[in-house]
Amino acid sequence: MAGLLFITASTDLKRLNRALTFLRDWEFGDGEFVQKVITTRNAYELDTPDKSLEATEVPLPEDFDNAWTDAPLADVEGYMRDCHRSLNESVYRVNMSLFLVLDEEGLGKGEIVLCHRDWSLELDDYEDEFRKTRIPLEQAHAMYANLEVSNMEFESFVEDGEGEGVGGWWTYRPIDGVKIEEDVIAQREAEIEKLRGLGLVE
Repeated sequence: MAGLLFITASTDLKRLNRALTFLRDWEFGDGEFVQKVITTRNAYELDTPDKSLEATEVPLPEDFDNAWTDAPLADVEGYMRDCHRSLNESVYRVNMSLFLVLDEEGLGKGEIVLCHRDWSLELDDYEDEFRKTRIPLEQAHAMYANLEVSNMEFESFVEDGEGEGVGGWWTYRPIDGVKIEEDVIAQREAEIEKLRGLGLVE
């Protein structure tokens, strides 16, 4: 099932196509599309009991209609809390504790916001607050995938010094010794050049 991605940045299709290309699984999935752009504010349109979400592919359609354009991050967080209360995860199969948000700042800097909240044994439910960090687009899928399967914890990817966690925000910290292989970068850049030749990215 695809991961959840919200776009609050302005609808500049060429820039969005480029960002979505960076978010593909280039390291382990041979460039597979892995994120589903959520364009609705209706929780029940997220998924259906008999069909999982399918990843959004590039290029985005010319008539791309997105209900989240210019929305504040707090609105997206509130929507995901409402989804958790409204949908039975065992039936709908939507992970409402983890999602990405591509905002205007991120689109300009080549970054994206990852939001995650842990399960609380004390509450027997997810914690209310989402923890957030702004990360490079090319690192987003690796962090998302590791959190999705509980292979690593949020703390493994962020700083832990003074001032961290204020307002739910943490500073991203790359994993020591882990880097993207040159052949993976070359494959991704070749796809970007192909799309640029087709006039689909800047």
